[in-house]
Amino acid sequence: NYRSDTYAQPGLANGAMYADITCPDVLAGAVADALIDSPNAKNKCPKEGHLVALVVDPHSDFHWYRKGRNGLWTHKPGGTPATKLDNSGNPIADPRTADRGNYTDFCTFMVVMHGHVKIQ
Repeated sequence: NYRSDTYAQPGLANGAMYADITCPDVLAGAVADALIDSPNAKNKCPKEGHLVALVVDPHSDFHWYRKGRNGLWTHKPGGTPATKLDNSGNPIADPRTADRGNYTDFCTFMVVMHGHVKIQ
């Protein structure tokens, strides 16, 4: 829900940008930006904030999925519009099992608390 008009990078705003695009490195940057690592979220929305999922195309790129209060997952691949469909054209019920293309590593669920995240 935060627009930076940049290609925001996990950890950049807080001096903890990842050294390599791996789950541990990108996760550490996201935690530095005040996201809450929630690996046991089990695809359930938190009472406060939004549930997001971090995935990685190892050593190449990372990507985020966001779960809406309506229970639907969405994501925004590159410069394309946001979508609720995975790479096979199916609705995203769970990003752990969705067709994520090259993003082979599911890292974790995280919670984004409104007004707490600092991105750059």
